[in-house]
Amino acid sequence: SCWCMKKLKHSAFQGFNTSKNKLFYKGRDARPLILCLTGRNPKDQNTIIVRKCFCNSNYCLNPAHYYYGTRQDVAYQKFVKFLPLLIQMRQKNTT
Repeated sequence: SCWCMKKLKHSAFQGFNTSKNKLFYKGRDARPLILCLTGRNPKDQNTIIVRKCFCNSNYCLNPAHYYYGTRQDVAYQKFVKFLPLLIQMRQKNTT
């Protein structure tokens, strides 16, 4: 499940904040830090941080919800997230 920064008030999260639908740590994007703390660093071709389709919070701190990937991975995650909605719209239009 998501660890939404807006809901976490523990002192361990001091330095984290939110702005413009993004999670920051001391004014910088927090996602590279979150991934680094779990031993994951960017590879040669995988340099973009991708949020998995099941993550529903722009302010999520859960490292299991992110990975380094490509623009294609970002597009795929967005497609998978909205696929049920597309199917539902298609079904309404055919009935």
